[in-house]
Amino acid sequence: MLRFDPSAISNWADQPEATHLLPELIRRLILATVPAVSHLDIPAGSAVWLPGWDGLLAAEAGNAWTPDGSSAWEFGSGKNPASKASVEYRKRTDDPASVDVANATFVFVTPRQWSGKREWVEQRRSQRKWSDVRAFDASDLAVWLEHAPAVAGWFARLIGKLPAEGYITLEEWWDNWSAASRPNISPALVVVFQGL
Repeated sequence: MLRFDPSAISNWADQPEATHLLPELIRRLILATVPAVSHLDIPAGSAVWLPGWDGLLAAEAGNAWTPDGSSAWEFGSGKNPASKASVEYRKRTDDPASVDVANATFVFVTPRQWSGKREWVEQRRSQRKWSDVRAFDASDLAVWLEHAPAVAGWFARLIGKLPAEGYITLEEWWDNWSAASRPNISPALVVVFQGL
């Protein structure tokens, strides 16, 4: 199992591409660990500059990092996560667009280590404007990655923890192996054979 020290994730946040790739990391983690997602909208890459929420999620059943029901997400990779989280919380509470704040969770994610995270969350929860408020930092992301091995492999390559060559994920192995047959073997075909 790949393990990440929170400082490695925080150091990655200094890289220019972290702003574009943090949403993709979160999207991958959600898809790998939440079994019943009914709506997911987390733009990544050049789409991070589009106006609106950084992410919207509806999950029938969440987990330690994703709330049950509706949640609205904001991301910040800057060096002062408390300031960025406060600005985003204020802005989104004042103008939530289509999000029903009384029935949704506000989530802020930073790849930085944030020592005042718990206090920040408790102060916002005490305002009782959102159904719930959560914040995740590098320590939380390190644990979340432990629960998503394929995403951990992708991220390890991204930050240089694994070599770009000589290591493949199970998903990559399956893609290579299944494409070698004629016709290609699809996961649906495997399920059919298992049912026989």
